[in-house]
Amino acid sequence: ILFVEHISTQIYNISVVFNRYIDLMKIVIIKNIALISLTIYLIIEKETNSLKLIIIGWFVLSIFQLIICWFYFNNQQKKFRLKILPIKVKEVFSQFNLSKIHFLIGLVAIVWIQLDRIVVGLWFSPERMGVYYRHVALIGILYQIFNIVSYNRLIPLVYGSAKNQAYSFI
Repeated sequence: ILFVEHISTQIYNISVVFNRYIDLMKIVIIKNIALISLTIYLIIEKETNSLKLIIIGWFVLSIFQLIICWFYFNNQQKKFRLKILPIKVKEVFSQFNLSKIHFLIGLVAIVWIQLDRIVVGLWFSPERMGVYYRHVALIGILYQIFNIVSYNRLIPLVYGSAKNQAYSFI
């Protein structure tokens, strides 16, 4: 689910700049509407295992979205004669060397998140853990709103400049 949601965000980012990806954005919107509809239905029906059913529904919808995106990008690859596969191991290490700092920052972030969960699990009672993770979720929602309102408003300008301007200008 997390991987597909990341892909959804990237589809939004690229479709802001390149109109040919709008079709994929429509797929993301349809998936989200289906997920919201499932959630509303389960709330109305007062289903006892609603969270489990929502997660299963989200997973199934995410798999469908992933398959559709794979077919779309595979067709684009054939259409524009791009050769992406097979990937040479040497190219992977070359890319790693170029983005080593970014990779290490991501690795530290992942380790920090896991340590946070372990410490919270060891120190807090189940009730306090629930309160803690509720606050983490609320901050995550606020962060997403901030992302949409500020960061995503700048994406067209930045990506448009990247397409049309010299590197020194950006």
